[in-house]
Amino acid sequence: MAQSLDTTSATNPCLQTPASRTARTARDPSTVNLVFVHGLCGNGIESWSSATHPLETILHLAPICATVSIFDHDMRLDEQMSWEDFLAKRSSLLEFVYDIYSDKKTTPLILIGHALGGLLIKEMLWAIRQQPHRFHDFLETISGIIFVATPHITKSDQASLESFSRILKADLKSVTKKTINKRDMSYLAFPGMRFEEVGMQIAILSIFETQQTRLRGPVFRTKSYVLVPRESVRTKADKEELVELASELSLVFDGSDNALVHRCMADFISRTTLEGHLRLQKAFEPSVVDGFQRPSVRPKLSLSSSMRQQTGSSSDAFTPRSSFTPNSPSARTDNSPKNSFTTEGSYEIIKPTRPALWPPHSRWPCLIFNQHLRNPNFHGRENVLKLLADHLLPTSTTPQNSSSKKPLKTFVIYGLGGMGKTQIAAEFAHRYKAQFDAIFLINADDTDKLDFSFGQIAERLGFLTDASSKSPQISRDFVKTWLETPVKTMPFSTTESDPFIQHTKPASWLIVFDNVDDPYHLYDYWPHDGQGSVLVTSKDPKIRSVSYIGDSGIELDVFSSDEAAALLRRLVRRDVIPSSDELSIKIVERLYRFPLAIAATAGMIWRQEMSFDEFLQIYDNENALAPLYRLRDTLQRYPHSLISSWGLENLGEGAGAILNVVSLLDPNGIQQDILTRQPELAYAIGLPQDLKSYLEDLSSLTQSSLLTRNSETKELSLHRMVQEVNIVRIMSIPDLLENLFNSAIRLLSALWPFVTVASPPGYAQYTRKDRWPQCEKIYVHIQRMKQNFEDYDLSKRKLASLRDFLLLLSELSWYQLERAMVAGSIASANLCLEICEESNEDFRDIVAAVHGTQNQLSFETNNPESCLFHAQQALSIMQELSLERKERPQKLAVALGEMGKACSRNDLPQRALGYYAESRTIREGLPGFHKLALFTSILGRGHALWLLGKHEEASRCFIEVLQNQEEAFGPDDKESMRTGLALFALGNVRLSQGRLAESHSLHQRALRQYQSTIGMNHHQFGDACYKVGEGHLRFGEFDLARLFFERALKVYHNEKYYEPEIARTCFQLGITLTNIGDDQDALKYLQRAELMLAHIVPNNQRPYDELEIGDFDRLICFWGR
Repeated sequence: MAQSLDTTSATNPCLQTPASRTARTARDPSTVNLVFVHGLCGNGIESWSSATHPLETILHLAPICATVSIFDHDMRLDEQMSWEDFLAKRSSLLEFVYDIYSDKKTTPLILIGHALGGLLIKEMLWAIRQQPHRFHDFLETISGIIFVATPHITKSDQASLESFSRILKADLKSVTKKTINKRDMSYLAFPGMRFEEVGMQIAILSIFETQQTRLRGPVFRTKSYVLVPRESVRTKADKEELVELASELSLVFDGSDNALVHRCMADFISRTTLEGHLRLQKAFEPSVVDGFQRPSVRPKLSLSSSMRQQTGSSSDAFTPRSSFTPNSPSARTDNSPKNSFTTEGSYEIIKPTRPALWPPHSRWPCLIFNQHLRNPNFHGRENVLKLLADHLLPTSTTPQNSSSKKPLKTFVIYGLGGMGKTQIAAEFAHRYKAQFDAIFLINADDTDKLDFSFGQIAERLGFLTDASSKSPQISRDFVKTWLETPVKTMPFSTTESDPFIQHTKPASWLIVFDNVDDPYHLYDYWPHDGQGSVLVTSKDPKIRSVSYIGDSGIELDVFSSDEAAALLRRLVRRDVIPSSDELSIKIVERLYRFPLAIAATAGMIWRQEMSFDEFLQIYDNENALAPLYRLRDTLQRYPHSLISSWGLENLGEGAGAILNVVSLLDPNGIQQDILTRQPELAYAIGLPQDLKSYLEDLSSLTQSSLLTRNSETKELSLHRMVQEVNIVRIMSIPDLLENLFNSAIRLLSALWPFVTVASPPGYAQYTRKDRWPQCEKIYVHIQRMKQNFEDYDLSKRKLASLRDFLLLLSELSWYQLERAMVAGSIASANLCLEICEESNEDFRDIVAAVHGTQNQLSFETNNPESCLFHAQQALSIMQELSLERKERPQKLAVALGEMGKACSRNDLPQRALGYYAESRTIREGLPGFHKLALFTSILGRGHALWLLGKHEEASRCFIEVLQNQEEAFGPDDKESMRTGLALFALGNVRLSQGRLAESHSLHQRALRQYQSTIGMNHHQFGDACYKVGEGHLRFGEFDLARLFFERALKVYHNEKYYEPEIARTCFQLGITLTNIGDDQDALKYLQRAELMLAHIVPNNQRPYDELEIGDFDRLICFWGR
């Protein structure tokens, strides 16, 4: 398997120099382990001649104390060879190299890959990447890699196929007629893709060919090719060197015409060996300070920043490749291709489809059921389950390893709420889970839940480690791409010592979109080209008419009498006797054989130990004595009330209070903390006041199937039908709805992290993203309370919690603005102001806060006049309150700062400087002052100075902001987007000063910082994409410019709010496409820019070829220019 030779041995007379006989210390700077991995050929190592044996050449190149080992993968190019099996040899290579490391853990290691043998090295590094903490120390010893004419392939396209076929033809000659197809290329593209994703910060020497090789073609014709040219070996690694090979690859180790290559290899090995020793000495040897031995600090992994952040696959469309050094020059070389310009801190564009070919998740099946647990009392519906099996189970007619496209299988179950659609979907998924490699059950009643579920799937598959901090579009793209090309990673070895070695196989999947209210919201999440099975449940009968969903489905009706009666008897655990059988049929007929009503009624009968006779007497008497409640809209077809059958009026005080409160909230994901954190806030309505009482009362609701509880997450959920029925009951009781609303608002307020009005003194917290996870948990419930307020016309009722509700509306509007939900933010702010105006109470502080939010909204949506109006309103109110209270509060300083921003936005920078100065004076005099509180004053002053052309003064302001942020949170912090704003602004100043390379790097840093804080869906991320694209356009990097401009357009998807940004980006994209030579698409974007500009500025009717970028820039908010 391997050959190993220690060059310090006496058996190597050619290396017997005086130095080699000198005594060596344990840390000799010339000791090194070299591992050579040979390529594919027709003959084995044992047949290599002494003239062409690589070991001889490497011994001459290596330092005198090197140990050289050859890894023999024992693979040959013949008819039986499989490329998948070849790449699987990475497992053996990792074991082989790890054994070498285990013997000498403080000796640098250099890997040498010859031709296709280099692919195994890249695969091995990917395997190490799977468990970076496990291989931390091992990874530190790898000091360098030499790729000797190893093709770096990242695509399985036709060009790669032809290039690789020529390499094989040259290597094989007459050995075999083995060819390569597209499926083979997809395997061979994996090493290159994964290696780029690993982002190793290790020195690399890549050797390329310049000598042409003659290949025989058809009819004995020959043609010459450079098989492995420069562009085909570049790995895009940060520390890569490229060296030319003057001979054919087969002669690289025979010494002919390769003196330059050999010198470069020897120099590389010596240099990286010394660097490796210095790094390992610093990393692993203790240091002595003041006579005391101090253990060394364990270093971080030598991986890129993206790898340090997460150990899964690349999570974003933009992955940083290196860190930015201030004032660093552009990293352009004379030999770089025209479109290969990079700077330190640049981005590598990774298409989200790439990771889907190799999901890091290795535990299959991958099952996500969430609250869709299997119901042990599920009964009946076998005909429906058979239909689902016929339509959705994977077929065996197509071999699993076939590359042919499999059509998407779809089925729809629709019908009235409470019929059991979700239960059927859960039963099918659990019953047939062995038939699928992955099953995902998703709540699909709104896009927020869809986004959450797709993020959860992306995390479970291993594409992301923290989906909540990323744009939902990132998760959606990863998951949809995997659904279209589903593969699963499987371990080659099942032993615990080797769980990290993986390969891929085709995967089968089932995704259930449960409770689809609006099928058109589902479009962006639908796997249009998926190769799996989709089950949809919905109340909407029109869902089968939606073209992309398909027309296979069934309307779910009530049970048959026998089926319903059997379910009732099973749930109440009664023996099947003639009388029981007859009475159970009478009961279910009174319940119209409605499944949910049967389940709830059975719970009440069982809990109260009633007989069927007793239940019928009570039910009939209540129906005779009291008017029946009728359900709204969808439930009006049922003349009998479900309130009595479910026993809602007989619930205890505590259980009733729990059900009443949760009925006002979103029906899913109700956190237990809402009900238990401060229960005294809802004492008046009877909410349990301690955890023991709460759990006891809750059990009566769960036993009656009125509520379900996830014991792991401690979250409650209730069926929407139960929710609607209970609200009908609540509204029939005088004052109950108002009391419940007051209590629910106070309970939610106790958990919300306030920042707009009720915020702590000192450093303003309103831009910090660490509050977002808590906000996200409560957001949907506040939205539901807002809907309740409007639906039930609560503005006309006296609400004790009105101030608390308005505070939550103010917070809701700000949070929606932070998360780029502009339309929702505007609606929440308008409702809050409308209520305040109609009220006789003093809500001026809330009104000022909402005007502040609307001021920011006007910034975001390019409305300078509105921006100035709202800033003036907020400032006037705060000045009025300040005079009344005889104090100059922090909120006044905030209003002054926002007024300064509004002046700058309206081309009044000199006036803005006055407001910023006054704001700073107030802040510095407040108790608990921290210099971080000066962010708006300093940053705003910098913007105003920049607008006035005072570039050096503006630079000092932005640098001061960056220094303050770095002192508090470290470089390029993730505390909020504040650092990104300062980086972006400083980049603009540097651009104005003509310092183009520095400006480009600063904008790249801003892009990266925005990505890690506000995510890739915020318009300021789009601004940064535009500026980075503009930089690439300026440097002639048209392909990169195009990618960034297109990404910016995806962010600016709403023409209503971002028309100037879209117009500007279209104009620049049109110019970019013109330079690329795509005149047809260029004309389309240029004409779109022309039309949009004419719409924004009606008196500007110039054609696009007379326009300049300044025509668009002046329409953009100053901080996005």
